[in-house]
Amino acid sequence: MEIIKKIILYSIIICFSLVLSYYLGKNGVLITLLVVAGTIYISEKLNFKRFWLLLFIISLMVRLIVILVIDTPIASDFAVMYNTARQLLVGDMSYTTSGYIITWGYQMGHTIYMTMLLKLIDSVIFLKIVNCLFTAGITVLIYLIAREIASEKASRIVSVLYVFFPFPLLLNTVLTNQHVSLFFILLALYILIGKRFLNFNPYLKNIIIGLSLAIANIIRPEIIVIITSLIIYLFVTSKKNDYKQNIFGFIIILVTYFIIFNTTSAILTKTNISPSGLENKNPIWKFVLGFNHETNGVYSASDASKYSGISRQDIAKEELMERSVGSIKKIPILFIKKSVILWTNHDLKWSVGNFKYQTVLEKKGDFNIFYNVVNNINQIMIISILIMFVLGVIYYLKNKTSEKALLFIIIALVYFGVYLLIEIAPRYAYAPQVLLIITSALGYDYLRTKIKINK
Repeated sequence: MEIIKKIILYSIIICFSLVLSYYLGKNGVLITLLVVAGTIYISEKLNFKRFWLLLFIISLMVRLIVILVIDTPIASDFAVMYNTARQLLVGDMSYTTSGYIITWGYQMGHTIYMTMLLKLIDSVIFLKIVNCLFTAGITVLIYLIAREIASEKASRIVSVLYVFFPFPLLLNTVLTNQHVSLFFILLALYILIGKRFLNFNPYLKNIIIGLSLAIANIIRPEIIVIITSLIIYLFVTSKKNDYKQNIFGFIIILVTYFIIFNTTSAILTKTNISPSGLENKNPIWKFVLGFNHETNGVYSASDASKYSGISRQDIAKEELMERSVGSIKKIPILFIKKSVILWTNHDLKWSVGNFKYQTVLEKKGDFNIFYNVVNNINQIMIISILIMFVLGVIYYLKNKTSEKALLFIIIALVYFGVYLLIEIAPRYAYAPQVLLIITSALGYDYLRTKIKINK
């Protein structure tokens, strides 16, 4: 039986490899062969009984199918970053005078990341394939982290469900900076709480965590949420006998993070690769959008034309005061609307916009049917995740099952608070929702205990 499983799995790997070779062209054949050989070698050494490996392979294959079938146009900020990456690739530095790049220097991290990949293989599909590797890794990290706070069975359930969750699955077709950043955030959190790292050298462990967080923030600047959550977590959980040790470890993480991030930003400025380094030159902008009562905190083209430039920060501050302090009675309703949009309404149109193989869904009606079915599945899964998260929190509060679970509850709540104040978009739930999914493993354990009691 084990031999049959291996034959089937290897056949799938080889078939997908042929497809990848076709899309990557002659330059990608060698890389594809190396990936196949590496996968087979690792599989033989680690044994297929290891769930995380099987999870990674299945997750990767499903994601590859999606990016090969669905050809999402590169639009909005993603188009700006991609086009800038192409300019940097050929040494065209004219982008450095762009108001967008000067104002939003933090976008250069992901831009440079794409440039480095394009130097290897100049192909959009290659960028998406690498993203698939990271997102398959995210699936594995969800399983490994969930296993630290919940049962093996519950961890497997939530990670397998995530493999087929339409929202993050279809987002693989988009060249967003969220994929790589989330992977390194989860990697840092896993190293922080994982049992297998208990006997690891504490200094090296904390340096690696700081490095991982720095890489995540270089790609997408949202690590302030993680750092804030860690401070709260340490304050709540540290005991007298380990308080100094935990604080010292956290300081090492912070110092490592700030040194790597700020050094990278300084180098980019010095070399004129990014005139603003990795800095956000107009931090007020996100709050102006977030308190827009007419758009419920969602992006506004009108706001962009009035308040997004560096020179417009003074009028942006005035507008923010008017929308927040000046309209304080409206804020509770605004917060409710923003919460509903962010946490329960994930727009799949970012990814499902155009099919490469038009013969799959030739008629508009066929596409509408497909979209409605997938969207309904997506909405059911979103509501299920929220319910299971709440049950997981209840289970933790009643039983104090694992102190580690509190960390992920805190991060989810901090994300919730932050997005009450700044601009929202349904796709921004990508990272915080993973925290909900991890905690939802406790929800499954809670249901299992209830079912056993009733029996």
